[in-house]
Formats: sequence, structure tokens, C-alpha cells
Amino acid sequence: MPIRNLAPLLLCAIASAAAQAPQPAPAPSIVYAVHDSASIKDYKANARVVHDMVNQLVTAATGQHDVAKAWASLVGPNDRIGIKISAAGGELFTTHHAIVNAIVDGLAAAGHPRGSIIVWDRSLGGIKDAGYQSGADGYQLKAVAPRDGYDAKAVLSAPLIGKLVWGDFEYVGDITKIPLSDAENTSNVSHFCKIIAGDVDKVINVPVMSVSETNGIAGCI
Repeated sequence: MPIRNLAPLLLCAIASAAAQAPQPAPAPSIVYAVHDSASIKDYKANARVVHDMVNQLVTAATGQHDVAKAWASLVGPNDRIGIKISAAGGELFTTHHAIVNAIVDGLAAAGHPRGSIIVWDRSLGGIKDAGYQSGADGYQLKAVAPRDGYDAKAVLSAPLIGKLVWGDFEYVGDITKIPLSDAENTSNVSHFCKIIAGDVDKVINVPVMSVSETNGIAGCI
């Protein structure tokens, strides 16, 4: 079943300019933003205010005046929905619990059972401190199991060689023990996790801004 991602994806393509016919200029993108100084105080999110902000964004982006109709215009009644979060940041830098709950509330208003919605990341190590509790909000919380959580047949090849780390499908090492430093395993193939490959049809990406020595500054990986 094809995957449609509701969040922007950055795709790299290499092609000969001479072999390509002139293409019309793409239409400019529209970025919607909402601000409310009451949304966070003393590093704590105001769930009610955040909920209203999410609703404002989805109705503005879809041109709908009703939240249920706004989400229904993005996801079909038979779509299996996944919400990709960033869950490694602990209390302050994990995707805000209030944002995810507002999205799920909107999807539920559009007719999607809360229990069918999957909220996931590679690891869920930081979610407890961020206010998430398994089963408390009605949706599924899932992590990607080391190696076994990836689909052997769902792959994406890249022109560049990348370094594999513990937990990757083709990582060579003891997957039962996290090493202090990664062995030099490399590959030009990425495997999609089984959640993407078989459990969901549409993905709502709700990342946080992050920075690392290997990836630099990133919004969604």
C-alpha cells in the first residue's frame, strides 16, 4: 500500500541537466505559523492553548472552518495513521505531548479511532519525562525494535555511503549489547521500519529541531 507523507520530505536526485526538458518553476510554498505567548510558561506547555493553536493551523492550511472537516480533508476514512515524533529529548526536547494530543483529538473528530493511531520513534526513551504514558491517551506508542523492527525488503538506495549504527538492520555486531563506540559498518542502503512499510498509510511528522556531530542541524530524520 503506498505511503503518503503529510510532512515535507527532502529527496536528493542526480540527473543530467542536458537530458532534462525545461521544467516550469514550482509554485511557491506557503508556511503557516501561529504564536501565543501563553502556550508555554516556565517550560511547561499549556495544553488548552496548544490545542487551540494546532486547530488554528490545520484549519488555516486546509481552508476549512471545522476541525473535523479539516483533518478529514487530509486523511481518508480507511487510512491508517502514524504520527512520527522525536522522543529522545526527555522532558524539554521531546515532541510536545500537548501537540500530539491535539492532533489525535482532531483525527478522532474526523472519525479515526484513537486506538488505531500509532505514535512512534526509533526509541521512546524520553517520552515518560515529557508526559507520555502508555495507554493513557488512547493511542498506540511504539518504538522500532533494534534490527527486527526494520523491513528487509523495504529499502531505499542512496548514491552516498553512510555509517551504520547499533540497531540498524545491517549493523554487524552484538545487537543485545549497545557498544560504547560503533564498529565501522557502512552501507548505501536504508531500510524502512516495519511501521512505515506495513502498519501505516499516511504519516504526520511532528519533529523537533536538533543538532548532532554526525547530522548537523536537522528538523526531521
